[in-house]
Amino acid sequence: MSTKDFLKVNPQINTEQAKQQLEKIKTTAKTVEAALKKSFNPKINSTNITTFNAELQKSNLSLTEIYNDFSKAGPQGQRAFQSIANQATNFNKKIK
Repeated sequence: MSTKDFLKVNPQINTEQAKQQLEKIKTTAKTVEAALKKSFNPKINSTNITTFNAELQKSNLSLTEIYNDFSKAGPQGQRAFQSIANQATNFNKKIK
């Protein structure tokens, strides 16, 4: 998302604030990505929620904060958060 696109979703802020908020969203996204990588078990195609939450806590992040950050990017950010939530709750559903 460009600064221009971000300003369309958040017309009440100025360009500098938009750049700062976009940087915060990027940092949050990188932290979430790292937490998902550390908590995903490819052998069972599942995310360990306990590990995921622990990784987020190490970075002083909560799901509420992630949602709030991503929501600032409008519908695109909300879809990104939904994708993260789906990934984090992807449990192995195979019955053996």
